[in-house]
Amino acid sequence: MYQDLVGDDAIRGNLVTDSHIAALMRQHGVSTIFTADRDFCRFPGITARDPYTEASGPGAR
Repeated sequence: MYQDLVGDDAIRGNLVTDSHIAALMRQHGVSTIFTADRDFCRFPGITARDPYTEASGPGAR
């Protein structure tokens, strides 16, 4: 699962943790993560939504 996600890309630094989280998300059928970290956009099948820029729910303006 992990190798399918990262392919031949060189994963280093902060992307190591992000890639493990993305692999676990895919393994458990989760496709959306709410985070301000835009690095998750690089992983196929993972949608990153920034909770600080999206207004939703009660009290949203």
